[in-house]
Amino acid sequence: MESPTLERILKSPRLPSLPAVAVQIIDLVQQPEVGLSELAAAVGRDPALAGKILKTANSSFYAQARTISRVSDALMVLGLRKVKTLALGFSLVDDLRKGKGTGFNQEAYWQRSLLAATAARAIATEAGRADAEEAFLGGLMHGLGVLAMNHALGDEYQAVFDSARGDFARLRRAESDRFGIDHAVVGGALAERWNLPAQLTAALRYHPAPEQAPANLARIVRCVSAGAQAADVLSGPEPARALATYRDLCLTWFGIEAEEAEDLMERIYADSGVMSALMDLPRPNLSVGEILSLANEALEDIQMDTEADFARLEEERRALAAEVSTDPLTRIANRRRLDAVLDEQFERAAGGRAALSVIMVDIDHFKKFNDTYGHQVGDEVLRAVAAALNNNVRDRDLAARYGGEEFSVVLPDTGLAGALVQARRLRAIIEATPVRQPNGEDLHVTASLGVATLDPKAHTMVAQLLQDADAALYAAKHGGRNTVRAFGLLKAA
Repeated sequence: MESPTLERILKSPRLPSLPAVAVQIIDLVQQPEVGLSELAAAVGRDPALAGKILKTANSSFYAQARTISRVSDALMVLGLRKVKTLALGFSLVDDLRKGKGTGFNQEAYWQRSLLAATAARAIATEAGRADAEEAFLGGLMHGLGVLAMNHALGDEYQAVFDSARGDFARLRRAESDRFGIDHAVVGGALAERWNLPAQLTAALRYHPAPEQAPANLARIVRCVSAGAQAADVLSGPEPARALATYRDLCLTWFGIEAEEAEDLMERIYADSGVMSALMDLPRPNLSVGEILSLANEALEDIQMDTEADFARLEEERRALAAEVSTDPLTRIANRRRLDAVLDEQFERAAGGRAALSVIMVDIDHFKKFNDTYGHQVGDEVLRAVAAALNNNVRDRDLAARYGGEEFSVVLPDTGLAGALVQARRLRAIIEATPVRQPNGEDLHVTASLGVATLDPKAHTMVAQLLQDADAALYAAKHGGRNTVRAFGLLKAA
């Protein structure tokens, strides 16, 4: 079902109607077996059109070896396919230029259209495609919907068009926001109503999104889409971004490398000059080399900004990840980080593939510090013990706050003997670490430590390993505190 706005546009009396010769040519080009004489007769009935065909056939655009003076000769030399396309293009352009529209910049519109046309043709030729002439016509007419919307909607559309400032991707978004449809939809619908060839209709409808085009028409739509990007490089408001997209499309769709794609720009601009004279269309006065140079410089700046933004975002990501996995008081790993590392190391060591030990640490008489000296001193005690642990474990180990006044140390690739050595060392370091009070006096802190080592037969879950380390810690606390106990050696202790 057509949208109300689309129906309003298509029924607008302000839309140009096709001249009789255009209708006849459209009918002829739809016939795969149309003869040279039939097409020559149709073109010949319009002297202005015939003159343009002959002038084009003798131009440098097609570089014929001899002068052509008859339409039938043009058909013979250029081929039926080229002349069909040229005849249709000339007749359509002549008719569409009659409607001026409200405040619409016809010159800028046709300059961009002509650049898109010669670019689509150059890209198709470079890619070895046989439908380069159809690509030219698709590029020339790809903005038909813009003209139709301007003619039918007048000032209402002009405000939207002006807001895009020459950026056609932005224009499509603005059209959709304001009218619920964009000019590609309108152009495709108008082409269908006028019974234009399927390739041309597809180019108008799908050039913003070639992936949505029917499979059998996708290749010519891609040529037109890339041609429109080339036009944006030469005449759009953001040539650098257009150049990046143009180069990417040329490489991805046609295997044309970036340097080769840029080299095409000079040919595109030169061809647009020839065709602008033949079609009586305005030609932009450009310095292609300067445009490409400035666009490439801007691309380098964009790349540098992008890399800087990426580095900043990556740093923010790392900071956020660290914040999520860090205990806010002690600034060492939190319980969440501890659980993740334990799960990872447990899986790695499961089945006896590697050793794994855990040390549980509990500050002796911590409640007394809080009750006697206050929570501020208690926090300093926690921070001091955390730092003592974190600064004295190996790089591969993890010291983390387990909860309250308890800490845990994960020791990958470490058996019971090695874990006991490390636990005794950490106990001694904690005992030797003074905690300075606000009044300048030092407090001396001790801790009890319990050690457990993974037993693949006894420990099928991480929780079981932690329970055994906690049992060893309990034995250490009830064995006099400021000592180390290991699960499995509890009786001996």
